Order: sequence, then structure tokens, then C-alpha cells
Amino acid sequence: MKIPHVLFSAICLCLLFGAVRNESTAGEKKISKKQIPAAVLSAFKTNYPAATIKGQSVETENGKKYYEIESVDGKTNRDLLYTPDGKISEIEEGMDIGTLPAGMKGTVDKAYPGGKLVKAEKVIRGTDVTYELHVKVGKKTKEVALDASGKILKPDKKKGEKEDEENGEEEED
Repeated sequence: MKIPHVLFSAICLCLLFGAVRNESTAGEKKISKKQIPAAVLSAFKTNYPAATIKGQSVETENGKKYYEIESVDGKTNRDLLYTPDGKISEIEEGMDIGTLPAGMKGTVDKAYPGGKLVKAEKVIRGTDVTYELHVKVGKKTKEVALDASGKILKPDKKKGEKEDEENGEEEED
């Protein structure tokens, strides 16, 4: 009698963990280039003719579907979020840390004493421009968002810290 009960419990646990894992990745799904809508691909090629697509996915945010194209254009890494009809929703563009305004560097130095900037991205959503900076503090990498004036917009993303640690993200410029 105990073996069927143990087996049943094991199956239930496997199903539960599988459902939790699938739920956490349900927001973004990798797709093939053929699955990118023609309007999205056309908009990308028109705006970034020299760029190369490195990856693509479809995701749902707040009930809306978006297509993300990860690309490289020369030395610039760029992630673009498009609506299915080819309208740009967000541009996330890697940038050289040395080009950040001194005020932003000062804000980060004050908020994270002893921290080292390891990555910087410019994020454009409509007319709003923000900056996402990755700061290595000890063995952890923290993500902080700033507005164009250098003011911190939101606290560290705990999920981002964990991902950075697991991925060993320690970019040096």
C-alpha cells in the first residue's frame, strides 16, 4: 500500500514543479525567424538595414503580444520590442559605459559605494528615455534604472541579481 502512495506523491510533485516552471517561462517564448510577422521583419529591416538578427521571441505583457528581436549592428547590441503590426514599442540599446554622463556615474557611486559599472543600456519607450545600469557589488550584480537626469527610478531587481549571478555575468569594458 505504501508504494502506490509514494509513487502518487512523486508524480504529483513532478507535475507541480513542471507547472511552476512552465508558468515562469510562459511570458516569453523563443521562435524561429519564419514565425516573425512580415510587418515586424519589414520594420526591422527598414530601420536597421545593417543589423543582424541574433535571436527572436514572442512574449505577452499585460495581455498584449509583442515580438522581440535581439540584434547586433556593428558593435551595438540592440533588443527591439514590436507589436504584431510592426510598430516599435521599446528599444534597448547597449552603450559604452564611458559615454554615460558624469552625473549618472556619481549617482551610482553614491548608491553603491565600491561598486563597479559593468554594463549600460539606453531604453527608449515612446518618448521616454531611461538607462539600465548593471553594477557589480562584491559577488552580486545589481540592476538599477535611472532617468536622463541621473535620478534612480526603481530599486534593484532581485530576479535580475539572481539571473546575473547564475549566468556569471561579469562584463568588463
